[in-house]
Amino acid sequence: MADRETILAALFTAVSATVPAVGETIHFERNRNSPVEELKLPAVVMWDGDEGEGDARQIGRNPLASMTMTPEVWGFVSDNKATIGTTINSLLRRVQRAIYSNSTFKTAVGEFTVVSMKTISTGLGKGKKATGDFRIELSITYQFTPANS
Repeated sequence: MADRETILAALFTAVSATVPAVGETIHFERNRNSPVEELKLPAVVMWDGDEGEGDARQIGRNPLASMTMTPEVWGFVSDNKATIGTTINSLLRRVQRAIYSNSTFKTAVGEFTVVSMKTISTGLGKGKKATGDFRIELSITYQFTPANS
């Protein structure tokens, strides 16, 4: 069973493995605390998010808790107004594919961990060029053994 940081580091590895489109350079960051500049788009930013404990169960002498963390992955793009929606959707699908197909992430979460995309939203903004973003809120439930942490 992996701990929170191992899972989050593996998730960032997966997100960072997003395949860029032809001629595209994607900027990746974790826990960014300042706005993403339009000049550095496209960008994908992951935030560690919250974590809550489910039911603790006693198994022998070692307690076992079900934990759920909710990291978020945001994507930011800019393009011309005619194709901004397609650009957002393209990056969103590539990020999703990277998360669910990455062997490092799969190994970290283990076969009994539940990973779901709780929320997916997209939006359009204004700037020198058309800008857009998406947000994926993941829900990752895993087993935590306090004695082994």
